[in-house]
Amino acid sequence: MGIKQFITSDNCRHIVFLYKTNVFNGKINEESHWIPLSNIQDYKLVSGLSDVLEVFAGTKFNELYYNAQYQLKKY
Repeated sequence: MGIKQFITSDNCRHIVFLYKTNVFNGKINEESHWIPLSNIQDYKLVSGLSDVLEVFAGTKFNELYYNAQYQLKKY
């Protein structure tokens, strides 16, 4: 689906490849569970997840880049 990139305070670059699927095989551990995407805003989300979800929507962007000052650019 896309890419998320960021630079940490010690100047290390991290690249995250974003994948989306409608097929799952295996077991979900007891600490995890599926929720409808329409309800995701009802949960406390990790910082930046709403930006990642925008990539998964696939309408405008396919790359997120956070620079060392954690300023976001979308491509």
